[in-house]
Amino acid sequence: MSNPSQQIEDELAKLRDKYKAELPAKINQIGRLWAKIKSSAWGTDHPPELHKCAHNLAGSGRTFGFADISTVARDLDLAIKPLIDSHNAPNIDSIANIDRIIKQLNQVYSKIDHTENQQSLVEMVKKPLAAITKSGRISNLILYLVVEHQSHNPNIKLLNEFGFQVDYRHIEDASQLGNKDIGNISQQPAVVVLDLADSTIVENERIKNFMQRLSDNTALIVISNKGEFQPRLQAVRAGSKAYFTHPVESSALIDCIDKLTHASVQEPYRILIIDDSPSVAKAYSAYLQLGGMQTLIVTDPFDTFNHLHQFNPELILLDMYMPGCSGQELATVIRQQELFTSVPIVFLSAESDRNKQLDALSLGGDDFLTKPIEPQHLISAVTSRAERYRGLRSHMIKDSLTGLLNHTKTEEHLEIEIARATRNSDPLAYAMIDIDKFKNINDTYGHATGDRIIKSLARLLQQSLRKTDIIGRYGGEEFAVVLTVTDAQTAHMVIDKIRNTFASIVQNSNQTDFKVTFSCGIAEFPHFNSSSSLNDAADKALYQAKEKGRNQTIIASC
Repeated sequence: MSNPSQQIEDELAKLRDKYKAELPAKINQIGRLWAKIKSSAWGTDHPPELHKCAHNLAGSGRTFGFADISTVARDLDLAIKPLIDSHNAPNIDSIANIDRIIKQLNQVYSKIDHTENQQSLVEMVKKPLAAITKSGRISNLILYLVVEHQSHNPNIKLLNEFGFQVDYRHIEDASQLGNKDIGNISQQPAVVVLDLADSTIVENERIKNFMQRLSDNTALIVISNKGEFQPRLQAVRAGSKAYFTHPVESSALIDCIDKLTHASVQEPYRILIIDDSPSVAKAYSAYLQLGGMQTLIVTDPFDTFNHLHQFNPELILLDMYMPGCSGQELATVIRQQELFTSVPIVFLSAESDRNKQLDALSLGGDDFLTKPIEPQHLISAVTSRAERYRGLRSHMIKDSLTGLLNHTKTEEHLEIEIARATRNSDPLAYAMIDIDKFKNINDTYGHATGDRIIKSLARLLQQSLRKTDIIGRYGGEEFAVVLTVTDAQTAHMVIDKIRNTFASIVQNSNQTDFKVTFSCGIAEFPHFNSSSSLNDAADKALYQAKEKGRNQTIIASC
């Protein structure tokens, strides 16, 4: 079975062949319409129909790899449009000009079969695409190199507890970075942590040569006792992505590794394509899928509402001219839906009149891309806008400190999961977690340390739970977790394992080591059959856990 990328490439090839086979009919139709217009009165339905044919051909030709067809069809579009707008019949010069363009269109088509090395649609995308898409890390492996000194390195244990694989190597001397055995590992690391301790900064070239033996995606973090500008500059020149000085805050180091290993690993952007031309829509869809996006095609604007809520797009790519409902009208209707007031709407049309483009934007659009558009330009433009929307939406629905869902969104997701569990007759467990004696932690070690502890628990929950589970920061030091298709006993085992791990982590503040625990209350659906009853029951169970000595998990009884 071919891989998904190959399937997309095959689909593009079929679309191009189909479009090429349809070109004679499209060009002949243009010729027939023009002949009728010249032989009869101007005031018929033929001029608008001719303009539509030229307009569509100008917008679609380059999409399927026929750039010259698009260019000549554009000239025809521009020659006909002023005549229609002014309602004036063409004069002798206009007729001669349109005759010339249509003749040129036929000539360009006649040369298509004889063009050698015709660039394929896939090749139009592949090379530029490499510069657009981000490559994700393929591993969580951390190569931890410590130069000269042997230490207990609490960082190693903590990294393991947070789900990273750590390959620890001690180096007697910095010159050993040139030793091939150091880089001889079975799996390419995502990150190299180079702990220089008391040694002077290693020469830039030595570090560079060492890093060159690893994957291009491997990131370098340098740790040193020296916090001055010069060693930091040397580390940057050696290619380091981050620099820490001893003593290292473990949570800060883990934050940095998280960003370097997971920043580019994300769910594909969801793009809704609304275009009345199935072939053009399929081509755009294939290009965007090659760019790593998820797409859904709607060819009838009246079907839009049947897909909006289910697909929940992060960007809508909208044709401007469609039968029965224009893109401007559809954008206005979409904007009237509260859930989609901020979703980017990008018009994609061969319309070149700037005033009409601005009018379209004033009716609910965010941007305007002009057909024909190069595939790599389409991918880049859609990616940047969807990325910006996801970032803005993240600030709206997520807690700024932890990146978890905020209180409101957590409750919304709980309602959604209750509805799903009801439909499928599945169990559901709801857990309320609270860090023990958190006020004492803030009073003793400061709020900055308290924030780091909240972040460390948030990260541990994310590392330990499934992607299908919902995790939110409920407020302050309190968290809420929805464990889907899970009964209370199973949830108890899962949460208790996390609780024991969290309790074993050595926290640090101002060179003082200490440990922190949390308590948890769990309620199960359908024993408690609403979000409010689940909340109340889990909260009471949490209170019982606190009353019984903290650092424990209790299941709510009916």
